[in-house]
Amino acid sequence: MSFGIGSDTERTVVPKNILLLNNLFYNSKDSLLYNVYDSISEITIVGNVVSKNMKQQLVGGFIKTSIGLQMIADMPVPSYNKFNGIKIIDSLKEIEKDRLQTNISSSTGLSNAMQLNSIRANATGAKWFNVNKINIPKKTNSINCKSSIELIQILSKNNNENLIINLTGTVYNFNTPIIINQDITITSNSKQSIRFSTSESSNDFAIKINAGNSLSFINLQLNLSAINTNVFITTDTSGSANHSNFIMSGCSITNANKIFFKAAKSSVCDSIVVTSCTFSNNKETLFKLDEETDKKGYYNVEKFKITNCIFSEKKAQLLTIIRGGNDESTMGPSLTFSNNKITNCNTENNEALISNNGVQYSQMENNEFINCNTNKILIQFEDAVSAKHIFTKNKIENSGEIKANKFTEMNNNIIQ
Repeated sequence: MSFGIGSDTERTVVPKNILLLNNLFYNSKDSLLYNVYDSISEITIVGNVVSKNMKQQLVGGFIKTSIGLQMIADMPVPSYNKFNGIKIIDSLKEIEKDRLQTNISSSTGLSNAMQLNSIRANATGAKWFNVNKINIPKKTNSINCKSSIELIQILSKNNNENLIINLTGTVYNFNTPIIINQDITITSNSKQSIRFSTSESSNDFAIKINAGNSLSFINLQLNLSAINTNVFITTDTSGSANHSNFIMSGCSITNANKIFFKAAKSSVCDSIVVTSCTFSNNKETLFKLDEETDKKGYYNVEKFKITNCIFSEKKAQLLTIIRGGNDESTMGPSLTFSNNKITNCNTENNEALISNNGVQYSQMENNEFINCNTNKILIQFEDAVSAKHIFTKNKIENSGEIKANKFTEMNNNIIQ
């Protein structure tokens, strides 16, 4: 660990209002547990247990002791049961019931099997996690679906399995929103256009991806002219901290009059991947991830990739993404926008066609922009803290301005 890293003559405000509570540090190799670069007097360090072979002289709040192993959920986990931990009510504790699957532990270390299994399910954790036992694949079930009624019935069963739904019809009308509660792939073997429609304009969205689940569109030709909701697809609106995923491949999206994809505030996707798709004659924002405006460093996606796609005849923003605040975190979001062709796409106001606000790392290369946002901003980079943007090998013809900043590396672009 490092405390106060980055401290210098400009960064003079030390860490404050930080709680480091009830952690167990199991280590047999390193000589140092942490480095300190500035005052840590405003950090509350209490109830942390450390392997006794750690040679470093530690500040108060760390207890050196022998750490044993106990079996939790068929795994040997470092444990120390002689200390009950410290209970402190803070803002995280207040929201844990609404946003987390389990409570924040008030005991030292990891002793909750449900928490452990949640970590294992995401294939994360220390090296002593047995990865071979973690990745137990879910059963995959494939079902043909010819109507919206059948689709709703299939999704309502929620069998906790990977489900592939093959659309065999051409018209799907929904009276109520579609809720994705498991890992779903929607596909079709038909080359005909499939018409999705909603009959209730009072609903805010047509499809919602609940936190912890994934939705994939594969080889779909969708006509969305009859979508009457404000948003076609939204992420979880409940504020859950569980991550979701959205994937599109080989799809065609036409005549979308509403927002195609919107990230709800406080939702997080591990990834949004869009590849080899076409979007044409769409009149609203395609990908809208700009709800995190409270400047706390929050963002809606870790990795966003749009590659090998064609966008044409668009009348609103293609992409807008915000990570607000002066947070010095080195985490996401990261954006890849490469090998795309964008033709006759314009916003109807002064908004940039693509707006990157606070994106930590972006790579935009080998794209072709033709007649896009002429005399306006084509792409805008905005950052309050350090970032890196690579803009290279793009062709820009009769299109708007690239509003770069000091973190933007532009080279080998053709601007006509």
